[in-house]
Amino acid sequence: MMTDARLLITASYGSAMLAYFMLAVLLVTAWRGRLEGGLLTLSVLVSVIWSALAALLAYVGEGQPALYLATMVAEIIRDVCWLLFLLRLLGLHDDSRRSLWMPPLLGLVAILASLVMYLGAASLQAQAKLALMFMLLLLAILGLMKVEQVYRLMPSTKRHLVKFLCCALGALFAYDFFLYSEGLLYGHIDYSLWGARGLVNTIVIPLIAVTAARNPQWSVDIFVSRSVIFHSTAVIGAGIYLLAMAAGGYYIRHYGGDWGGIAQAAFMFAAALLLLVVMLSDRFRAKVRVFFNKHFYSYKYDYRREWLRFTQALATAGEGEVVYQRLIKAMAAIAESSGGVLWVEDGGGVLILRAREAGNNHVFDDHLDDLAGNSSLASFLLKSGWLVDINDYRRNPESYAGLELPSFLLSSQRYWLVIPLVYQQQLLAILVLNQPTNRHSIDWEDCDVLKTAALQAAVHLAQYESSQALSDARQFEAFNQLSAFIIHDLKNLIAQLSLLLQNAERHADDPEFVKDMLITVDNSVGRMNKLLARLRSGRQQQEAASVVALSRLVEKVIGEKSSSLPCPKAGALLATATVLADSERLQMVVGHIVQNAIDATPADGEITIDMLLQGDNVLLEIADSGCGMSMDFIRDRLFRPFVSTKGEGNMGVGVYEARQFLRQMGGDIEVRSNEGEGTRFIMRMPVHSEEKSEAQS
Repeated sequence: MMTDARLLITASYGSAMLAYFMLAVLLVTAWRGRLEGGLLTLSVLVSVIWSALAALLAYVGEGQPALYLATMVAEIIRDVCWLLFLLRLLGLHDDSRRSLWMPPLLGLVAILASLVMYLGAASLQAQAKLALMFMLLLLAILGLMKVEQVYRLMPSTKRHLVKFLCCALGALFAYDFFLYSEGLLYGHIDYSLWGARGLVNTIVIPLIAVTAARNPQWSVDIFVSRSVIFHSTAVIGAGIYLLAMAAGGYYIRHYGGDWGGIAQAAFMFAAALLLLVVMLSDRFRAKVRVFFNKHFYSYKYDYRREWLRFTQALATAGEGEVVYQRLIKAMAAIAESSGGVLWVEDGGGVLILRAREAGNNHVFDDHLDDLAGNSSLASFLLKSGWLVDINDYRRNPESYAGLELPSFLLSSQRYWLVIPLVYQQQLLAILVLNQPTNRHSIDWEDCDVLKTAALQAAVHLAQYESSQALSDARQFEAFNQLSAFIIHDLKNLIAQLSLLLQNAERHADDPEFVKDMLITVDNSVGRMNKLLARLRSGRQQQEAASVVALSRLVEKVIGEKSSSLPCPKAGALLATATVLADSERLQMVVGHIVQNAIDATPADGEITIDMLLQGDNVLLEIADSGCGMSMDFIRDRLFRPFVSTKGEGNMGVGVYEARQFLRQMGGDIEVRSNEGEGTRFIMRMPVHSEEKSEAQS
C-alpha cells in the first residue's frame, strides 16, 4: 500500500510539474519585458522546480533530509515569488513599498534558520521541521491577505481581469494554511493532504493561464505555433482520457468477478473507439481550435482601430452619398470587400433595393429584385442571425437547412457574404457584400467583428429611418396646422360675407351700401387669394412687415363689426401708437378677439376697445360684459388648439393663433375674466419708433 500511495503522490506532483512547465513555456515566449510578466513567469518557473522536488521526495520517501529541506526551501521561495507578484499588482504605492521587502526577508530568515537547525544539531531536526511549517504558515496567511487586497483594491471595472488569479492563488494559500496549521497542531504534516496538493495545483493552473491571457501587460501574444499547441493539447488530452479509462477498466476488472476480464476488454475497446471518433470529428476539432484562438492567442483585428474607422465611415458622407451607400462602404471595408448591395425594409413587409456600391469604378449590370419580408432568405436570417457565405452555400447547401438563396445571388460570381441587419428583433435590412479583394473564407473572428458592426449599422439605420419618419410627420403636422389656421380665417371671411348678404336684402337700393359692399367683397377676395397661396406653398409665409397705425386698425375692425349686436365701441385710442407687423394678419387677429367678445356678450351688453402705453409696449384692451370664463378654463383650455365652446362648427384655433402671432411680433396676450363678470383681453405689442428701427439696422 505504501508503494501504491507513493506512486500516486508522485503522479500528483508530476502532473503539477508538467502543467506548470507548459504554462512557463507559454509565458517565457510571450514575455515583453514588463515587470508583471517577469514576476509571473518567475513564480511559475519556481513552481516547476518545487513540484519536481516534491515529486522526487514522494518517490524516494522522507529518508533524504537534504531533499526534504530543498523541497521546503523551494516552497518558501515559490511563496515569496507569488507574494512579490501580488505586491506588484497592488501598484507599489508609498505605503506598500515598506512592506515590499517583508516576503524576501521572511523567506531568507526561514532559510537561514532551517539550515542552522539542520546543520547545527540532529536532535533539533523535529524543531527545524516545525519552524519551517511555521514560516510557511505565515507566508500562507500573508498570501491570503495580499490576494484579498488585490481583489478589493482593484477597480470594479477591472476585477474581471484578476478574479481567476485571485481564486487560484487564494485557493492555494488557503490549502497551505489548512495543511500547515494542522501540521503545527499535531506535530506532523498529514501525508494524504500533502499528497493531494499536487493535484490541487494542477487544477488551479488553467485559472492562472486564463488570467495571463486576459492581461496584455503580462502576456497576451502567444508566439508558439498554434498547430503545436493544438496537437500537444490533443495528445495530452488523449493521454489523460486513456489514463481515466484505464482506471475505470481496472475498477471493472477488480470488482467484476468472473466477468471482469471480459467487461474490461469491452470497456477498453469502446473507450478507444470513442476517442478515435472524437479525434476524427471535424466539428470537434474546429471547436477546440476556436477555443484556443479565442482564449490563448492575440486577435488579428485591432478592435479599437476598426471601431473608430467604422464609426467614422458611418458619420462621414462623401459627395452625393446617402446613408445607405456609407453603410455599404463601412461594412465592406471591414471584410476587405469592394462593395455590395443593400435591401431595406419599407414598413410594408417588402425589402426594397436602396443602394448599390460596385467599387473600383465598376458598374452593376445585373438585375436585382426586391425581397419579400417572408421569403426564405429573410426568415432564415431573422431566425438564425447567421452570416451566409454564398461560396460555402454553393458547396454545402445542406449546412443551411431551410435556406433558399434567390437565383440572382447564386447566378452571379460577384456576391459573397449575406449579412442581416437586425434591430429589436426586426430585420431592418439585408446587406450582400461583393467578393473580397483577396478571396478567403471567413472564420469565427471575422463573423464576430461583422456581427458586431452589423448591430451598430442596424442601430444607425434605425435612427436614420426614424429621423426621416419624424421629418415627414413634422411636415404633415405643419401642413395640418396651416390648414386649420386657413380654414379658421376662411370661416371668418365667410361669416363677414354672409352678414353682408343679409344686409343687402334691406339696403340693396342704397348706393353707399353698394359701394361699401363692393369694397368689402374686393377685400375678401384678396384675402382668400392670399390664403390659397399660403395653402399651395404648404408653409406659413411671413408677409412683409409694415408700420401699422394701431388706432386706424381698430377703427377698421369696429367698422366691420358695426352691424353686430352689441356693437363694439372705441375708448381711449392713441393716434400716434404704431407697431411693426403684417397689417392684414393683425387685423384678422384683433377682429377674431372682438368677434369672440360679441359672441359671449348679450345684445344689450357693452364691448369697448382701449389703448395705453406701458414702457416700450402698447396695450390693446378688448373688454366685454359677457358671460366670462373660469380661471381653470383660461389656464387649461383657452389657448389649446382645436378646443372650442361654440359647437362643432368652430375650429377652436383663433385665440391660439392670436397668441402665436403676437409672440412672433415680440408681444403676448393676457386674459382676465371671472364667470358672470365679463372678460378683458390685453394684447401687448412692442411700440415701433424710428429711433428703434435705426438702432436695429
